[in-house]
Amino acid sequence: MLILILKPFAKLYRLIVPKGGHRGFAFFTSSLLSMIIALSIIGSVLAKRNIKNSFYSVADAQDTSEEVSETNTQQASAGELLKQANSTDEQDQASANSNVLSDAESDNKSGDGSDTNNISSETGKDSISASEEQASDETIADSGLNTSAEESDNGLQTEETVDDEEGLYLFSAAPNTGDDSDGSVPTTAEDTGSDYLIVNEDAENWYDMYTVDFATLDTINPDIVGWVVWENEDISYPILYSGDNSTYLDTSFDGKELDSGSIFIDGRNTFSFDDDHNIVYGHNMKNLSMFGKLRYYKEDDSYYDDHKYIQVILPDRTERYEIFAYNTVKADSIVYNVSYDSVEDYAEFINYICLASYNPTGIYVTTDDKILTFSTCTSSDDKRFVVHAVKMDEAK
Repeated sequence: MLILILKPFAKLYRLIVPKGGHRGFAFFTSSLLSMIIALSIIGSVLAKRNIKNSFYSVADAQDTSEEVSETNTQQASAGELLKQANSTDEQDQASANSNVLSDAESDNKSGDGSDTNNISSETGKDSISASEEQASDETIADSGLNTSAEESDNGLQTEETVDDEEGLYLFSAAPNTGDDSDGSVPTTAEDTGSDYLIVNEDAENWYDMYTVDFATLDTINPDIVGWVVWENEDISYPILYSGDNSTYLDTSFDGKELDSGSIFIDGRNTFSFDDDHNIVYGHNMKNLSMFGKLRYYKEDDSYYDDHKYIQVILPDRTERYEIFAYNTVKADSIVYNVSYDSVEDYAEFINYICLASYNPTGIYVTTDDKILTFSTCTSSDDKRFVVHAVKMDEAK
């Protein structure tokens, strides 16, 4: 490459030197040197210009990168704000949806009739997060599902008051026989009638565990229609039926005046326990008699596991129930309805008590099932404690 560059200069040299001698050589040399210097100066200028352009290019690239980064950051911030806004909207919508079990939800649960049998207390795990702290009888705390299942701030407001004014009597005008009662209470077998129940300790089957002397009881009081007994617990009493909800509030099973009253079935039900939903009432006594021990379901988490089975012994059959829900409710709660206009209404009732339960037991309940509710008073005038059981077997 160098030879090719110098070749024209060599030819020029031969032409100049012979003619001019030393002067020609000097002229040639100075011309060549001047040319080299000029090229060096031009090269230097071009090099500086390239460096300057490169610097500006790098600076422009950095500025562009910073702008892109800032734009991405702004977009991310905007996206985060939008996400938070959407989350807030979703929470508000979820809160609004949980305040009322809408007709649409009821339709979805009941569908065309084929889905109405798929309601279980499993849904209580998903829709509602019930508080694990349980309110005491002395203080009912307003905390989620641990207060009345009917209160608007617990997300389960589906209030539908009981239409039967006679049925409300027990809840609004019951005598003060709760925790603070100092009145007479049943303390002997004669008071409770328990000596008419025979416990068969060697029974191999659940339906052979108890025998009731209904023949003798009928002579004592024809209003005695059955017997309720908790397995593995000394809650065991005759069940009375008078067709109203006032007679046996302060009357014993044998017709005597007694502040603790009797265990009796709602006057709106049939006395033979043939309704889909039957309600049985009993006072919450200070000495734990009658339904006084029902408080343990709320106060002791382990109590349920050992006391979940109940038997209702009737003259013609024995029914076995399993407890699946329990909760504190208002005195005019929908749990006190005993009749339903449609399958959808019954499905809504089942769904409600499953969601409102202090303990999501996971027991499967459908609209084909028969439900028995036990209700007792609390220290609050407008609150009641209820235990719900589903019929699981029957023997004649």
